[in-house]
Amino acid sequence: MKPLAFPVLGILAALLPVASQALDIRGYTPERHDRFTGFPTAPAVNSGAWFDSSAYSAVGWSVSDPRRQFALVSPRHFLSASHWPLSPGEVISFLAPDGQIVSRTVESTTVVNRDGHGTDLTLGRFTEEIPAATGILPFPYLRFATEAEYNGHPLQVFGFNAKVGGSSFVGFSGLDVGTGSTRMIWYTYDAEATGQDDCHFAVGDSNSPTFGTMNGKPALVGLHSALIVSSDSRYYYNYDIAVPWYVPQLDALLAADGWRMIPSDQTATTLAVSANVPTNAMIQTQPGSAGFVVQNPAVAADGNLTVTLEFPAGAAPASVTGDGWVTVQNGPQIWTFRRQTLGAQSSVTLTASWPVVPSVSAFEVFATTDSDGDQSRTTVLTLSPQAKKGKGGRH
Repeated sequence: MKPLAFPVLGILAALLPVASQALDIRGYTPERHDRFTGFPTAPAVNSGAWFDSSAYSAVGWSVSDPRRQFALVSPRHFLSASHWPLSPGEVISFLAPDGQIVSRTVESTTVVNRDGHGTDLTLGRFTEEIPAATGILPFPYLRFATEAEYNGHPLQVFGFNAKVGGSSFVGFSGLDVGTGSTRMIWYTYDAEATGQDDCHFAVGDSNSPTFGTMNGKPALVGLHSALIVSSDSRYYYNYDIAVPWYVPQLDALLAADGWRMIPSDQTATTLAVSANVPTNAMIQTQPGSAGFVVQNPAVAADGNLTVTLEFPAGAAPASVTGDGWVTVQNGPQIWTFRRQTLGAQSSVTLTASWPVVPSVSAFEVFATTDSDGDQSRTTVLTLSPQAKKGKGGRH
């Protein structure tokens, strides 16, 4: 094989004009292969595409260069190639399912390190999260038990100008594109084959994501990094950064915000929330506390747990605390917390404290939970403070 002297977009990008079409798709037509119509000025989902374009609202584009595509992996984080990262202050836009454009500003970027050296994978962080209510939900990563299970898996390959071609997973390999040795996945394009949607990279395709599917939903598997062409120009070897390979390192970076990478094979569960109030722990007009216990009954760990506690006016606690939680909203009536993981068949607690327990016989607390393995659900919990007994009485 004859390697190209540059990755998909490397040092020559400053010297050569960026290709206008980029991703080279056999039999390309806008009607079949473009993710949007009217892009970038008035983007709308292309319902006639060969893939389900409505399933990719969490693939955004750079506002300064709309041809560049980026995948969301948490409500606040995205991935890019280290050899062509975005800078703080740049903006990525997403098309929500309702047709509205949602934009976020890049706050920081961090190169992912493994085994003591940098890689071609970078984690980006926005200045603020994208709410789930927008319908723009981060992608899981494609997770199989063994590398062999990835072989032959069908792929949706995104590229410059929001074009999408297809291919099939071939294997894993190591490659250094000038940012440190990086674990890659690779797949091929045969110039003499006839597959209608087959594709190969061109200058400008770096960062763009590649997806597999699991349970009928997209799952992120790679980010475009490099291209190698055979000496007879028949075979094009596309190299993607192998996202599943770097999940432990990404999870370590996401931990500070209470997030983790979402596995595509997450076991479903039904989280249970209960109130735990020890005897004499809540007496009207006295200092008191109540525990809110979240239980995962499944035989597999769950992740990206979010808990919101909503208290009525006049009954809000002074504090809500718990070990291992990241605070998202700090009262006074609504408290929101997040934690990266919740073990199998285990429980965690948040403790609300009042310097003066409300002088009411009962009040309701709305506890809303959400996680990778469970849908958002709200449980209504009733707290019943005991009446304070008269002077000389016993509690």
